[in-house]
Amino acid sequence: MLDGYNTEDELKLHPSGTGFYGDTAVKGKRLLLIAGALLGLTAVVYFLASYIKKSHINTAIPEHKAAEATPSGPNYFFDMPDLVTNLSPTNDKEGIMKLAMTFQLNNSKDQSVVDEKLSMIKDSIVIFLRELRATDLASSGGSLMLKTELLKRINKVLYPVELKDILFREILLNQ
Repeated sequence: MLDGYNTEDELKLHPSGTGFYGDTAVKGKRLLLIAGALLGLTAVVYFLASYIKKSHINTAIPEHKAAEATPSGPNYFFDMPDLVTNLSPTNDKEGIMKLAMTFQLNNSKDQSVVDEKLSMIKDSIVIFLRELRATDLASSGGSLMLKTELLKRINKVLYPVELKDILFREILLNQ
């Protein structure tokens, strides 16, 4: 024994079930501690989620602010003549599309610009539609894509006039 240090105690092996790693009482305490931490963490996450949900509902736009956000004034509409064109073939089947739409304009002066550039607008639309297949337009996502692309292309033709929206009156597909 050197200075209070016993080498025999150091070299003793503990049978399984006892000692630092094998003690069942220690294992039980560890499991209880881990379970408690998980339960506490779950409770914290639940309360944070409910707080965020409540604060999101309470921070909705007040009615007086919502009225300011929506554009006021009259809407001006232009009924585009119906367009019928063939689509890109799918499996050697050529599809035909009939499209009826209305343009929503910012003011009545914009209607004269649309009238002047009507041929260019039709050309832009037909060229785009001929690139599409009937399967591209079969879903609601296809209709949204169609609206977005047409709005972008028509606004390029009409610049500096800008359309507010395109409203579809009819979309017919024949394969």
